[in-house]
Amino acid sequence: MFDLLLKDKFQVHEMKDLITGAMESIEEKQSKKRYIRGIPTGFQSLDYFISGLQKGHFIVVAGRPSMGKTSFVLSLAKHVAIYQNVPVLFFSLDSSKEDIALRLLVSQARVDMQKARTGFVSSSNIPKLTAAAGVLSDAKLYVEERPRLISQIEEKIAFYISKKKIGLVIIDSLQEIEGVGYEQTKERRRKVEGFCRKLKNIALKHQIPIVSTFWASRAFEVDHKKIPHLNNFSKEEGDLSSYADEILMLYREEYYFPTDLNKGVTNIRIIKNEFMNCGIANTHFFKEEGCFFEDAEAPRTGDVI
Repeated sequence: MFDLLLKDKFQVHEMKDLITGAMESIEEKQSKKRYIRGIPTGFQSLDYFISGLQKGHFIVVAGRPSMGKTSFVLSLAKHVAIYQNVPVLFFSLDSSKEDIALRLLVSQARVDMQKARTGFVSSSNIPKLTAAAGVLSDAKLYVEERPRLISQIEEKIAFYISKKKIGLVIIDSLQEIEGVGYEQTKERRRKVEGFCRKLKNIALKHQIPIVSTFWASRAFEVDHKKIPHLNNFSKEEGDLSSYADEILMLYREEYYFPTDLNKGVTNIRIIKNEFMNCGIANTHFFKEEGCFFEDAEAPRTGDVI
């Protein structure tokens, strides 16, 4: 009886039980032979590396300005909510809920964002927008506008899990939490690391994936090709790699060195992957429409450190 009470109080797990569970998990996966263990992202080349958005994982989507971070996570949100039928909670800390709704509608309809904003959308695109509106209206996608405190974010997540059974949380962006992006260097680093640790703990507690965008500093442009690497995270930004399970860097060569060949081409560079390989997932970013699509090129592994 004492041993049972001791185990319950201190949550002691014997190695025999853990190994048995691990073997059962391996045998189950071996029988199914599926490389996606989490929620599919809608990008097969990305899922090849990260095995989908996995329960308890904290995923950072980082990039310099104009790389398409918000458009990318909105593409994730749409795919998960519409095509995987998994409820999604989207925290928009940088844009209004009306702006997010417009971006979702335009990207789903595949129409020009600027024309939709200014009223110059053609009549031939109205049926596309109407159809997109119908699809999005049925999606279990919830937008929370600008809750600034990390405690508020945690409360909202718990509420939506309880009431709406959400299976994915997306935060855009991490530096807007409590205005940490505008703090002095030392304080910013401390808070960023604290928020990352907190979000990772929330993901583990509720067993859901949490995705957050992150503005990368100019330190990521020191490479002569402006290609980002894990060691580019500067001291002033905080040590994200200690808390993030995956770090995905968006990189558009077109932004720095435009050619006819690289127009729209966007590399998702998996520069940290806790349990699997790093590599590059190739996508195409249609900036005018604010949407991402799979690129035909096969994923490459082993060339990102």
